[in-house]
Amino acid sequence: MKIVPIFEPYLYAFQYENEESDEFSRLLDDWTNFVFLEEFFANNAELLVYEKIKMVDAIAKTTEMADKIYKLFEDNQENLNELFENLTPSTNFKNLDKQKYKKKWLRLYAIPSFSSGSIKIT
Repeated sequence: MKIVPIFEPYLYAFQYENEESDEFSRLLDDWTNFVFLEEFFANNAELLVYEKIKMVDAIAKTTEMADKIYKLFEDNQENLNELFENLTPSTNFKNLDKQKYKKKWLRLYAIPSFSSGSIKIT
C-alpha cells in the first residue's frame, strides 16, 4: 500500500498493491458508473425500500452527489479539514452511525495527518 496525492499537499489517498487507482478515485469512479450502481442497488434493494426511492433515481442521486463532492473538494483544497466532522473520544458512535445513515447518502472517511495538516482518504 502507498499514499498518493489527490490535491497535494492537502489531500492524499491510499492505493493498495495491484490496484490501478487510489481509494478516492475508485470511490468516485464507482459512484459515477451506471453499471456498477445498477448492480449495487440490485444487490442492496433494501436500501431503496428504506429510502423510498426507485433505482433510477438512486443512481441519478448518487452520480450527482459524487460530482458535487469532487467539485467541493476541488474548490476547497486549502480548507478540506472543514469538510470533515472530527471525531473525539466523547463521540457517541452508536448515535453517530444512525445519524449519518439517515442524513448522508454518500460518505467519505479521512485520517488527518498531524505532520502536514493534510487528510488521507481511507
